[in-house]
Amino acid sequence: MSNPPSSDTGVLIVGAGPVGLTLACELRRRGIACRLIDKYAEFPITSRALGIQARTLEVFDDLGVVDPIIAQGRPSTGLRLCRASEPWRPSSSASTAGRGRTSPIGG
Repeated sequence: MSNPPSSDTGVLIVGAGPVGLTLACELRRRGIACRLIDKYAEFPITSRALGIQARTLEVFDDLGVVDPIIAQGRPSTGLRLCRASEPWRPSSSASTAGRGRTSPIGG
């Protein structure tokens, strides 16, 4: 974000999230100059994703990068959602987690 503006930029991409970064990578792969800007000056220190969805893997396959991404990943074995204001406590449906629908959050 500290690069000075250039008159050689063919495309300005606003937002360095997943879509902006993917677009920037694809434009550069095709030899198209681009500039990527974002409202944040620093990289976030928190996670931005819990996993990759099936449709994202399809897009990665179209881009030709799915195999190395899958090789670097690991499968998820579960997910626990909690409210920050309430401690997690097992319910009668906790023993069935991962085997169909359980009680909704807060329910």
